[in-house]
Amino acid sequence: MECSHSTGGDDCGSSNPTVSCDIPENGDVRIVDGLSANVGRIEIFHEGEWRRLCYPDEKTAAVACKQLGYGAAVIDRTTYVNVASIPALPYSVQCNGYESNIMQCTRHEDDETQMNCISEDDIYIQCKIPEERDLRLVNGNSPNEGRLEIYHNSQWGSVCDDDFSPKNVRVVCRQLGYLPGTFRNHAAFGEASSNIWLDDVNCTGLEEKLSSCANRDWGTHDCKHHEDVSVLCKIPDEHDIRLVGGDNIFEGRLEIIHEGNWGTVCDDEFEVKDAVIVCKQLGYSGGTVKELAYFGEGTGTIWLDEVKCVDGKTHLADCDHAGWGEHDCEHNEDVGVVCSPP
Repeated sequence: MECSHSTGGDDCGSSNPTVSCDIPENGDVRIVDGLSANVGRIEIFHEGEWRRLCYPDEKTAAVACKQLGYGAAVIDRTTYVNVASIPALPYSVQCNGYESNIMQCTRHEDDETQMNCISEDDIYIQCKIPEERDLRLVNGNSPNEGRLEIYHNSQWGSVCDDDFSPKNVRVVCRQLGYLPGTFRNHAAFGEASSNIWLDDVNCTGLEEKLSSCANRDWGTHDCKHHEDVSVLCKIPDEHDIRLVGGDNIFEGRLEIIHEGNWGTVCDDEFEVKDAVIVCKQLGYSGGTVKELAYFGEGTGTIWLDEVKCVDGKTHLADCDHAGWGEHDCEHNEDVGVVCSPP
């Protein structure tokens, strides 16, 4: 009744619609009790009934949102809902954020917090609704692989594999928060059924978004869905590093991943010997330093400050520093590094 409709009669005759709904299965997720479909508390289907998931953390909530076809999750710690009559799951769930669905996350069957989850209140989460030109990977065995789809005009659509290249992969994986991987042609992860939004995509590898790369324009193509391209990105390991915002792959703002989130490095005391370690870790040679956000200011956490590397170190995270997240910097001090080809 909240949807728009005509009033005062109809001209349908005997043409009545039929609806077929899926029966929920173990591990299915839903969001309920919110003012919209993407806001509320998380419930998981368990042995024939819906159970509430007590106080999920950000990464677990993010996987639930992803399973429902949304984007990132935000936990609202100011809005609570009464759940006194709703049973809790008999186990707790802990996700690292890269899983495709809740069933891939770690379960703790005897978790005391979950077993004693008898509070009358629980928290809301809000899932991010896809925005214009967002990307996703579909039908893969893990969230970092699958058919490439892009959101345009309020619809997900596929990308044709014509002239798709490793430079395109670099842009796709970076936009999705992964490291560069490979791609596959000929609908390796199945054919889409909606629009083919992009064809003849030609990236330089430096673009922040796939939609910024040269292409034939939205919906203009000479492809069929058996040409849908698929991308396989690399999930970054803890303390992997990357260079962002440079004119080529050998330079850029230095970023490091910690606890699943990319962050920057402050330029305080950052020297050539530190840049050399960075370049070696990336498989390059050389190493010079660019200070004062030369390659643009980053976002998120400034993970490292006062970095001091010594001979023999092979990874930036092994060097001395002020402590993870400990700094007296702003993003206008994000350090950049310029390497040379190996």
